[in-house]
Amino acid sequence: SEPTGEAVAQPKARVRLLNALRLTSRLMPCLLEDAADSAIRHLLWTPLPRSPLSSVAAAAAAPEQREAECGGEATLAGSLVAAAVRALFVPSFTLLTSEPLSGATASNPWASSSATIDEGREAAMRALLGCCAGSLFVSPRALLSVPNRMLDAAVASPEPHGKALFRALLSVVFSYDPVGWGIPYSHSLLPDSHCAVMHGAAQLLVVLLSTPVCEEAPAPLDRMSRLLRNLQRRETLSFLIKGFVRLLRNAHATQQTYLPHSVVAIECQQELLLLLWRFISLNEHFVAALVGSPDMLELLLSLSFLIMQWTADTSKSSMVHLCVLCILRLSAVKDFGGTTNASCPPAFAARGVHGSGARALG
Repeated sequence: SEPTGEAVAQPKARVRLLNALRLTSRLMPCLLEDAADSAIRHLLWTPLPRSPLSSVAAAAAAPEQREAECGGEATLAGSLVAAAVRALFVPSFTLLTSEPLSGATASNPWASSSATIDEGREAAMRALLGCCAGSLFVSPRALLSVPNRMLDAAVASPEPHGKALFRALLSVVFSYDPVGWGIPYSHSLLPDSHCAVMHGAAQLLVVLLSTPVCEEAPAPLDRMSRLLRNLQRRETLSFLIKGFVRLLRNAHATQQTYLPHSVVAIECQQELLLLLWRFISLNEHFVAALVGSPDMLELLLSLSFLIMQWTADTSKSSMVHLCVLCILRLSAVKDFGGTTNASCPPAFAARGVHGSGARALG
């Protein structure tokens, strides 16, 4: 049944929901491991006599929303995805407010948080990731012929949950600051539940923006990519650019401190690079704002540092290629040269190198 704010506010109900989400995140990859297993396909995609979701929630939903959630018929797989998405917006469990998700609160539903709320958000995101894990067990050549129907269902989540999920993930990822209070070793003294949520949100956002298009099936409703293409507000683009710069700079900052390991090192640089590539590939407004921003030079230097750091590691060769592709894509913009001729940021000024950022890149 679908959780509600009043029910989850009880400690026992909250523990039951956490256990259900954690069990889902561990069980679903095992079920999806063999894409050719007809028994698993029958279990997940056979129409059910009635939806497992609560009758109250089904009655409150619009007819077109109920049809979009279950593809016209209720299935176990579609109901699991719908429940995992809704679990991300349960009052007093993943929402700090006691009010349910609505059009007024969907603009930034995860604006506030706490350690208890972060625990619920991480469990719900892991459950949704587990439901979308089918592509991990398919060879790259077979991705275009084997559809990931659970991922398609997650990407096509109806309103208000679809747009709220996209905005919540952007807010969590790009508002995180690894520096925190600026106190050395603060991450060792004080618990930081936001870091785990940011890492899970970055992984989930990469998955939702990387839906493979199957050749043998009609193109799915890729609502997430459409929302990304429609980001145009100057404040939103500036928020995203500063977030990319702040997070990608972390790899260099952790190695430039006088006190070893005094700055927390985030472990999602690869997910951030994939997100950067998707952003500059799908949103021309983001590319124009990035090239015209004074922060672009610091972003380029962060990419160059990652290239030098990963060159000797053959397991990171694909990430090195992705860094190069990002730089090449940005260099095709007309104002790229003028931005790189700006003075090198002090944090990246190498020994004996002074002057423009272009000289530091060289």
